[in-house]
Amino acid sequence: NQVKDIGTSLMKKNFSGLDDVFSTAMIEYDRTDRPRDLSLVSQLFHRGAKEGHAKAQNMLGFMYLLDGENFDPQAAAPWFAKAAEQEDAAAQYNLGCCYFWGLGMEKNESLALSYFKLSSDQGFFPAHSALGFLYYTATPRIENLGDAMNLLRQAAENGRPEAIHLLSIVSKTGDGLPIDGKDSRLWSQKIATITYSPMQSCNAIWADERGTSSWRAANLIMVKKMSTEAQPNLLYEFDDAKVTRHKLGGRVSFKIESDNPELTEDRILRALEINRRAAALRNSDAELWMGKAYLTGKYMEFSPSDALPWLRRAAEQGNEQALPLIREALLKLAGRSSP
Repeated sequence: NQVKDIGTSLMKKNFSGLDDVFSTAMIEYDRTDRPRDLSLVSQLFHRGAKEGHAKAQNMLGFMYLLDGENFDPQAAAPWFAKAAEQEDAAAQYNLGCCYFWGLGMEKNESLALSYFKLSSDQGFFPAHSALGFLYYTATPRIENLGDAMNLLRQAAENGRPEAIHLLSIVSKTGDGLPIDGKDSRLWSQKIATITYSPMQSCNAIWADERGTSSWRAANLIMVKKMSTEAQPNLLYEFDDAKVTRHKLGGRVSFKIESDNPELTEDRILRALEINRRAAALRNSDAELWMGKAYLTGKYMEFSPSDALPWLRRAAEQGNEQALPLIREALLKLAGRSSP
């Protein structure tokens, strides 16, 4: 009742302006001395948002993405867009997340990158992390990862766990930074002190006004669906079979020398399509499969350069099998060797 009474009085308060409305909402949002009234917080943010206050618009969008029954990215995205138009850095970052995961709007990694860059240019550290990830996993592969590493280091030094995790990977593989056991241990120790799982990379990471993260499952249903569909069609079990890939007039075919009747050309072609789709939805097994397929040249055209982005994504999700394959791809690129 006390919380309800406070909420009623705040809604009747005569505010001096939109900034006063916003700061009052943030005080209630940050409340630790009693339970927060998130319904009141949303109402206050909405009061400022509908009058065009950019920070209130961003926070109203963020409120739709907090844990609870009111998770609604379709309602959040338009508010992020309105605030991003006013060059609010947090909103630009959040809108980039919506585009990256296709939540509240059609998935578009190119637009996601653009909004992450706008936010990063304003010094918003979550955007440094997101932009560094997109540079690191870009297709086609980026030759010089210096910009990605600088952004990730800035984000890591400001406590972003996903950036710390990525730096621990590159320091183990030499993929962007020289292999450095001391550096790797440093980042691994920092990760151990943070509540973070690599599988959270399958989640959308939105941020409030100060950059504090809210982790919410992004396209988790699709990822699970593709995981179930892809698993029986992975071709690792046929690694010992002799398969020769041919491409003629744009059509790919396979010559198979195997006593196993389950390995057919139709199975290979179906597995290729399923795993492409699953990898695009951040299925780490499929990402690893794509990387290995490019690296071996058996089921895909041999290309260490095309293998690297998929292997990087798989490693970033905690797939340890990807680490030695990243190193192998780098060595093959350096030697320009073929399988």
